[in-house]
Amino acid sequence: MISIIICSRESDIPEGLKNNIRETVGLEYELIIVDNKQHHQSIFKAYNYGVDRARYDTLCFLHDDILFHTPKWGEVVLDQLNYPFVGLIGVAGGVLAPRVPVQWNFGMHFVHVLQYKKRLGTSKLLEGASFNNKSFQPVVSLDGVFMACKKELFKTIRFDEQSFNGFHCYDQDICLQAYLKGFENRVVNNLLLEHFSEGKLDRNWVECQLILWRKWRTKLPFSLAQLSNEDLFDKEINYMEHSFTRRMVRRGYSNQQILNVFKEYNDLIKPAGSSFATMNLPRLIWIRLKTKPTSLFKKLFIE
Repeated sequence: MISIIICSRESDIPEGLKNNIRETVGLEYELIIVDNKQHHQSIFKAYNYGVDRARYDTLCFLHDDILFHTPKWGEVVLDQLNYPFVGLIGVAGGVLAPRVPVQWNFGMHFVHVLQYKKRLGTSKLLEGASFNNKSFQPVVSLDGVFMACKKELFKTIRFDEQSFNGFHCYDQDICLQAYLKGFENRVVNNLLLEHFSEGKLDRNWVECQLILWRKWRTKLPFSLAQLSNEDLFDKEINYMEHSFTRRMVRRGYSNQQILNVFKEYNDLIKPAGSSFATMNLPRLIWIRLKTKPTSLFKKLFIE
C-alpha cells in the first residue's frame, strides 16, 4: 500500500494522470493532492503536509506532469524499499554533492526517464552512467520528479520549510538529510516514467542553490565516486569560474554578490588545499560583456 503525494499547481491533477496511476500502480494506494496555493508557493510545506496525512507505510512524491510506463510499478517500489538501510529511491540522481552550489547531476550520475524535449516535440530516453546490469545504483541525491521512501524515514528527517521557500532544492536537501543519517539513496532502472516539462534554472533556482550550499557547506563534499582531492578541486573550480559565474550574470546578480560567493567558496576550501577559484572585477566585467552585454551598463561597478 502506497501513499502518493503530489504538490499540484491547481486544486486537482489532470484526469490523465489519475487514470494512469490507477491503471499502472498495481496495488492499493491513496492519492494526496496538495494545492500549492494553500502553502504559500512552497513545495516543502506541501510535502510535509502530505507526509503528516499519509495513512500508508510507503510514500511516493510525484510531479504532476508525468505518466508511468511500467506496469505494477508500485511493486517495484516496495521491492526496492524492502531493506532497512535504503532511504529514498528515484529515477535520476548523482553520486557527488560537491562544495559548490550546483544541482544533483554534477559529475557522474544515473538516469532512467523519458524526458519530453520541446524543441523535438517528442520524448527521449535519458540514460547517464551504466547500471552494470543491476536494477539500481547508490547515489547521494535524487531529482524530485519521482521519489519514494518508507514513512518511517520521516521520524528522523523533514522537508526544511524553515530554510527554503518555493520549488527548488527540496529533493537535494531531503536526500542529503537521509544520506547523513546513514541511509542509502538509490536510482532505479526498472521503473520508467515520462516527464513532460524541463527544468527552469531561473533566479529562484540560484537563490535556493545558495541556501542549500550555505546550509550544508561545512559538511560537504559527500561522494560515492572514486575522486581524488585534486580532481574534486579542478571540477569545482572550473564550475565556479565558468558555469556558475555565467549563470549568476544571466540571472541579474551584481558583481559584488558574485565576488562574495567566490570569497565564501575560497574561505571554505582554504584549509583543505592551496587551490582556489579566481575571480576579480576586471575578469568578471569581461565575462559579463561576453555573456550578457546589456547588463554591463547596470553592473559595471561593484554594487
